[in-house]
Parts: sequence; C-alpha cells; structure tokens
Amino acid sequence: MNSKFKSKICLLTKHNTGLMYRVTCACLDESDDIWIDYELDSDSKMVILTFYRKLNYVNHISGFKGKLTYLFNRFKDALKILFKGELEITGETIISGEEDIDNFIEVLKEGKELLNGIKS
Repeated sequence: MNSKFKSKICLLTKHNTGLMYRVTCACLDESDDIWIDYELDSDSKMVILTFYRKLNYVNHISGFKGKLTYLFNRFKDALKILFKGELEITGETIISGEEDIDNFIEVLKEGKELLNGIKS
C-alpha cells in the first residue's frame, strides 16, 4: 500500500513490523520536521508509536551576560544528561490549515490499517 499524501507528509519506509512517516513543518525548516515510527511488537501484540524530532538550544541570545547564561545552561544540562541520563526539552512542529490537520489524522489511520494487515 502506497502513501496517499502528496505534500507535507510522506511514507518513508515500510518494513516487516511497521512503517515510518515524515511530517514536514509548515515553516519549512527541516530541523522542525517530525518522523513517526509505527512498530508492531509481535510477542506482546502491542503497537509502539515513536515520534522523532531534532531539538536545538535557542541560539539567538544577545549580549555578553546572555551568552554566559546560555553557555552555563548548556553545561548544566550536559551534566544532567551525563549523570542522570535524561533531560526535558521541548520543540514545536507546526501543522497549519484544516487539510494538514486532516492529513495528520489520516497518517495515524493509515498506519493503523497497515499494522492491522501485518498482524493478520
């Protein structure tokens, strides 16, 4: 089954236990795109839905004090990752317009249909 989406959403891969989509951000910056990975765990009969996205630190800080604060916060967060193994960070992907929202919903439905076919 081929993906029916013509723009902003595309089916990247389809494999034995799942598939992966790329959702393009409306701002057209590739670093804001998200990847949706559906995977079927056949042992537990669960569907694993994973969202991948590149996250960056804000780098438009001005002034000497702002730059020092920025470097201090990056160092502090690097230590959190090193010693705790985790860091909470957020990022946005813009889905604009009714058609894009409907397409996003259709991606979820299409993934469900494909995984139901794999389960059978």
